[in-house]
Amino acid sequence: MQQTWHFHLMIFPQVVGICYDLNTPKLKWCFIITDKRPMKQDNTKPPILSTVRRLIREAPFRLRVVAGLGVAGLVLAFAGSLLLISGQRSMTQMVSMLTMQMADTAHHRVNSYLEAPTRAVLQLRDMIRLGHLDIHDRKSLMQWLREQSGLHAEVIGMIVSTPTGELWGFNTLPDGRESYLASDTHTGHHLIAYKVNDDASRGNAIIDAGPYDPRKRPWFKQALKAGEPVWSSVFRQKETGVPIIALLVPIYQRGVLHAVINATITLSDLSHNLRDNHMGHQGLCIVIEENGAVIASSELTPLFDDEGKRTHMGNLKDPVLKQIYATIKKLPNDAGEAMIDHNGQRMIVRAHHFHNKHALKWRIISAMDNAEFLDPIMQREHWTRITALGFALLSLVIMVSVITHLWREIARRKETEQALRRSKRRFNQLFHKMITGFAEHEIICDKSGTPVDYRFTDVNPAFEEITSLSGKSVIGKRVRSIIPNIAPSLIETYGKVALTGESIEFVQYSNEFKKHFMIHAFQTKPDCFAILFLDISTLKKIEQALKKARQQAEQASQAKSDFLATMSHEIRTPMNGILGMVELLKRSGLKKDQMHKVEMILQAGQTLKKLLHDVLDISKIEAQELTLEETPFRLRDKIESVRQMFSQAAREKGIRLNASVAGDVPDNLIGDEARLSQVLVNLLGNALKFTDFGEISCQVTLKLERGNHVILSFSISDTGIGISEAHHDRIFKRLFQVDPTDPRSQGGTGLGLAISKSLVELLGGEIHVISTPGEGSRFHFSSEFLIDESPTANSAIDPKAALAIKGTTVLLVEDEPINRIVGEGLLNSEGYRVTAVEDGYKALELLQQHHFDLILMDVRMPGIDGVETTRRIRQELPRPASETPVIGLTADALKKSLAQCREVGMARVMVKPIDMEQFNRLAAELIHGIEA
Repeated sequence: MQQTWHFHLMIFPQVVGICYDLNTPKLKWCFIITDKRPMKQDNTKPPILSTVRRLIREAPFRLRVVAGLGVAGLVLAFAGSLLLISGQRSMTQMVSMLTMQMADTAHHRVNSYLEAPTRAVLQLRDMIRLGHLDIHDRKSLMQWLREQSGLHAEVIGMIVSTPTGELWGFNTLPDGRESYLASDTHTGHHLIAYKVNDDASRGNAIIDAGPYDPRKRPWFKQALKAGEPVWSSVFRQKETGVPIIALLVPIYQRGVLHAVINATITLSDLSHNLRDNHMGHQGLCIVIEENGAVIASSELTPLFDDEGKRTHMGNLKDPVLKQIYATIKKLPNDAGEAMIDHNGQRMIVRAHHFHNKHALKWRIISAMDNAEFLDPIMQREHWTRITALGFALLSLVIMVSVITHLWREIARRKETEQALRRSKRRFNQLFHKMITGFAEHEIICDKSGTPVDYRFTDVNPAFEEITSLSGKSVIGKRVRSIIPNIAPSLIETYGKVALTGESIEFVQYSNEFKKHFMIHAFQTKPDCFAILFLDISTLKKIEQALKKARQQAEQASQAKSDFLATMSHEIRTPMNGILGMVELLKRSGLKKDQMHKVEMILQAGQTLKKLLHDVLDISKIEAQELTLEETPFRLRDKIESVRQMFSQAAREKGIRLNASVAGDVPDNLIGDEARLSQVLVNLLGNALKFTDFGEISCQVTLKLERGNHVILSFSISDTGIGISEAHHDRIFKRLFQVDPTDPRSQGGTGLGLAISKSLVELLGGEIHVISTPGEGSRFHFSSEFLIDESPTANSAIDPKAALAIKGTTVLLVEDEPINRIVGEGLLNSEGYRVTAVEDGYKALELLQQHHFDLILMDVRMPGIDGVETTRRIRQELPRPASETPVIGLTADALKKSLAQCREVGMARVMVKPIDMEQFNRLAAELIHGIEA
């Protein structure tokens, strides 16, 4: 802990401070040199003085006399020690330190002066980029620019220029008037300053600066050349001729220049700031460019001469400034410190670089006159040395006898008193400044010891502000006299706290104050308690608003789900007809060129089908409706099936497509086969899309096996175009594409990888990418599965049992004529005997007359839909019709729709369009109990 006394020694006006460190046995001292302007005196008495006085008052008279002499000797010793070391060399070093301090202060002031326009113009750029401000909405734009000018006094103008030559902005004229700057078709492309109306619109014209095209201005060209935020060179404002500098920021959208914005500041204010940074009468501070052109000067040097040329420091008439500049140029890297001597005037000069991230390269030069600070001291050096020596000898004799006795006692008492003061100060600050209300009370009981009332003993300012009750009106009074209707249960609760010492916390609504309070009550001493309470009425209102907002969000989410279900049905229904008709056409024995065209139509339809699946998957993931199914499957068959899907496309591009499963990987697994297949298809399709030569490989390895659980690692690598590291995380975001300027350049929607990431996380794994542009990519993810240890896991399907579905009778219920024709054609081609009806009523009527092995039911139909039809089959028809397996056909596949189908008794639900391979498996399972 350091104690400091400030006082003036009249014979040394520059020495204004002495520091004394009590924490070490050594006496440490220093002195501070400033200019001749008096420093504000600190009249606070340090605790050490009061401690010494009290110790001396308690000591015997003889010791008090010695202590007084010792204190006097200490003061004299300090003064003598200061005078003994006051040599010219040490003073020169001190002036050097002050020069450095002045340079650092100037650097800080320049940086602070440039910070305001930087912050304002970058904020304007971000608001325009994010769409919060439209540069063509001039009223809103001018209102914002006007507000920013009010917030940043350094900024005298903010301007927005467009590539078409139009300009709008806000400017402050030299007389302090605000002006609306414009150069557009309305002004005839003249730069005109208008008066600013209260609503930030144009008023009457003030100044016409003549024809003006911002695109021809040097600052506009400089912004285009830089392509990023950059400071302009010093130039004169066209309408006023004032020297200014501007921060220029070009705004590009999709590679096209959208606007150039700038914020301008005058350099005269910066010169005045540097003038205030002087130390001494001969000190100076100058900011220059690297070529020597003056930017700002504490001497208020003009920045342009009479001919309009920039003022150069080497061309100034002042010989001292010329010599300073010549000296600085000789320093290494034009930075450092040097001493100059001009006609006997010695000055310490310091120069350092000022660099700004927006292409600013300046130098700051500061100089101080050495003699101005040293002469008053050196003139008295001879006599002060003799005086100091006498003071030092006298003080040494006295100090030895006093310091030893007082030192330990002073340190002990000082530490104790400081701790008490700190504790009291912290308590007072907390008590008076905390926003939580505080009230202390004394409990009042009846003769039986039951609490019946309590009395206020203390409150804090927050109590008065929250309750609007003054401390004077409540302290010493009972609560029933202040709040007559207080609940007895509340008094009982507080009485329990005061008598038992058990703290309690609860929320209470006060009818008296019409507010909700969070209250914490605790015992302060026997029979007394205090409460801390906080007004949470606003939080309660926010809670109600959040509850209402949540309800609205849930309603909106439900509306979105209903919309997706409807749109899914409306899109899938005609899609089912299109794909089905194409599939039937494909099976009708076409010529080679016809078959090629049909396959192209089928491929485009499958692409549209996948896009619809992706959109619905994203919606289900957002609604947390996507669930996993646990079904047995063979891993190697699945990998080979996925590989076969892309083998033809890979051969057409001349790419090798390999797939392998490590030997230690179990083949019979239980998990969501469909979702795993979806991830592999997305990743392999993505690899094939961006690979034009080389190979694509899919590898599966065992990462971890624990009991009947395994974690498998899947790796899909390619030799394609690769992905830059900056996009590694972003490619998994929805709708993101590496080349956003041409989303059709490689095809796709930007949904596949986002869906894959969500599915992998649902499967209990993680997905990552390792890629280098031009060298290919490697996607790897992990997933957890169960090992299928059932006896039938390795058994093959009996071909005779698989043929049992042939001749199966199927009732197809479908309201769309095209879909009925498609369904009948596909089912008949697979060997089923099909009867098709167009609504649920005819289906119920037909089931009463004929027996069917299987019912294929459209979920959404006019009249009674598939859900209601199935419910009536189960509840109203006799056996065996009521037990006929029903497979639902739906277009939305949302969780709500699937749940309704299962509730009414549908055995399975298929998503349109009909997948015959899937239908055959379901038919074999439901009719004959065969798991295909």
